[in-house]
Amino acid sequence: MSNYLRKAFTLIELLVVIAIIAILAAILFPVFAQAKAAAKNSADISNLKQSTLAVLMYSGDYDDMFPYALDNVWNSSWAVITQPYIKNFGVYRSPFDSNNKPADIWLEGWSGVPISYGANSYYHPQNSKVGAGCGCGDPCVLGGVMSPMAQPDSCAPGDWFTSWTKSQTVVTNVAGTVMITDKFNADAIKAGGWGNLSAFFGVSFFCLECAYQWDWGSPVEIPDGRLVATEPYPFGPDGAVSLTNAKRANFAMADGHVKTMKPSQTNPDPINRPADNMWDADR
Repeated sequence: MSNYLRKAFTLIELLVVIAIIAILAAILFPVFAQAKAAAKNSADISNLKQSTLAVLMYSGDYDDMFPYALDNVWNSSWAVITQPYIKNFGVYRSPFDSNNKPADIWLEGWSGVPISYGANSYYHPQNSKVGAGCGCGDPCVLGGVMSPMAQPDSCAPGDWFTSWTKSQTVVTNVAGTVMITDKFNADAIKAGGWGNLSAFFGVSFFCLECAYQWDWGSPVEIPDGRLVATEPYPFGPDGAVSLTNAKRANFAMADGHVKTMKPSQTNPDPINRPADNMWDADR
């Protein structure tokens, strides 16, 4: 017979240990979640940085001109024609984007691949710096860094868009002008569109108050700080820009640097504060 007693946890001791573990978990899990979100945000910023550098390298090779956001040959979007400078499409996928499939099977193949970013191709009506939509009979003026779509002779007589893609030297405030930002495929599909696809028009457009002109394919509104925050995406103050964390998004600027801010900060009041519209490369 053993000459010593076998020791074991009492019920009280076991409960104390479980309580300590629960407390530590409650403290650490939010920290882990924050660390994960921070890692995703760093990856998103890195993707935007590489995408911006690819655009700038392309511009350096083509007489200082920015690429078309989307050519009339849809397979020539900025994401497609700058891809050789990056060598893969993975850079165009954000870790925050939860959907990597087109909305419908018929889009697969010809429409390219889902991507998570959109180019600044902001435009407005010819006779006003701001206003509702434009098209045949109401020519558009390009205010963004890149042309939204090259459509020569699409509206007789003349072109739909009255100016084309810009050169780096004509952008008046390169450090304060948006070039590329978050625009998730998942958000485009959730809003009822076909997705944010590399060879489809939704990858390129950002315009002011042009609801229902392009939103059936992919949301297009630029941020507008005047709007009500309770409006559904993309008709609130953040427009069609997708949020990463803390209700912010990442913006690659025309000089190559990336900054994080609330989308509404990029265009707080397009009517009364046009000089603060970071989407207008001509301001």
